[in-house]
Amino acid sequence: MRKLRASLLFIVLILSAIFTQHAYANGLTHFSETTKGTYQPLHPYTLNWSGDVLDRGGWNLTDGKAVTNPSMADLVINQYGAIGANAIIELGTDVSLQTPINAADYKGKWKNSFTMQPTTYLIKTHDNQLAKIRITEILPTKVYFEYAIETEAAPDPTEQWKELARQNNIATNKVWKVTFNKPFNLSTVTADNVFVLADDGQKMLATFKKGETDNILLVEPPVAGYEPGKSYTLYIKNTVQQQATNKPLKENVKMAFTIAQSSDPSPTVGESPKGLTAFAHDGTVSLDWYNIIDPTFLGYYLYMSEGDDQNFKRYTLPHGHALIVDDSEITISGLKNDIPYYFKVTALYSTGESAPSATVSLTPTTAVQTDYTGAWYTKYGTMIMTQTGNTVTGSYGGGIGQISGTIQGTVSGKTLSGTFEEPGNHGDILFVMAADGKSYKGSGRNALQTIWFDWSGVALE
Repeated sequence: MRKLRASLLFIVLILSAIFTQHAYANGLTHFSETTKGTYQPLHPYTLNWSGDVLDRGGWNLTDGKAVTNPSMADLVINQYGAIGANAIIELGTDVSLQTPINAADYKGKWKNSFTMQPTTYLIKTHDNQLAKIRITEILPTKVYFEYAIETEAAPDPTEQWKELARQNNIATNKVWKVTFNKPFNLSTVTADNVFVLADDGQKMLATFKKGETDNILLVEPPVAGYEPGKSYTLYIKNTVQQQATNKPLKENVKMAFTIAQSSDPSPTVGESPKGLTAFAHDGTVSLDWYNIIDPTFLGYYLYMSEGDDQNFKRYTLPHGHALIVDDSEITISGLKNDIPYYFKVTALYSTGESAPSATVSLTPTTAVQTDYTGAWYTKYGTMIMTQTGNTVTGSYGGGIGQISGTIQGTVSGKTLSGTFEEPGNHGDILFVMAADGKSYKGSGRNALQTIWFDWSGVALE
């Protein structure tokens, strides 16, 4: 849920003698932090070995999903064990995803496909960026992988920077107003050459836009604001270019600043998220919790611990940021089967982060086709289900309130998800079969409601 911030404060940062004729470059391509992915479903076609292997689409790394538009596909992995891209090179098994490379070293060595192996590949994405892809596990219906995408290098302490005077007692919602001596090209401004780092090295989700004239750049704070009492540094690299001539900045510029301590020594923080529920599938977990309605609410943070509940880390979304602002539910893919995962959620308010929700734990399992065909006793009456393939239909009646209705859904592993229909009512169902196949743990939810009710069943002999 997005909330409007208070009126933003401004400070002018004057950069004189900005533009020159020469840009700084070290010839190396740097890569982002590692992100995990799951390629599923696998591409059903053989690859066009002599032409465009992406002619029937493939996988978009940024969105983390399959695309049918060839111009948006970064790579393709098919069900016959091939991997392809606009250009691809096999790097080997002992290659770090974060180690910089010199792209010139690979000139003339590119191919369009390989027989896939558990190794690391270098590819050119749909927008001609470089990315490293490490294949970690190959299964009959999906492939687990890790990847890192081309990015600007983090500031080098030995790199030459013009350091401006530190600013102190800065407001948490400060907008920096950068005035160049000539109009600049906004398209050359990216999160890799204009950014804010906290003292612990965390990159802040600051945004930027053009100001009231063509030589003014506004650097806005993170959606939650800066943290009171904490220090940060604003970096502006010399790859920002002049509008008319495309000349770069004369030098790199940075400025440290410290946020004022909160005037309220004990600000009131809102309530913790409630009603956290989770469902496990094959390599994925779906989580849901109650919405928070509060004028100071900014979003949610999800924390995850693998194996036990002693190593919680803040979950990072596919686009590289942690704050969940759009919804009170999320599905996480790329998890390991048969390993327990623990989750908890906090709410972020303008006054700070709440205490965590209750912790939930569950274990993803490999999909095994489960048959729901049969008669089941439930408190809403006897339910008769018929399964064809992974599609289930059924009817029920004679239970509480003598209400009758129908259900339909699809089975994935042990989980049946779908909908129910009753006279004047409808909603969602989610059933998970027990290991012995003689009962299932079931839940139902009426349309437009967030509360799930019990709808478990026991097989009738």
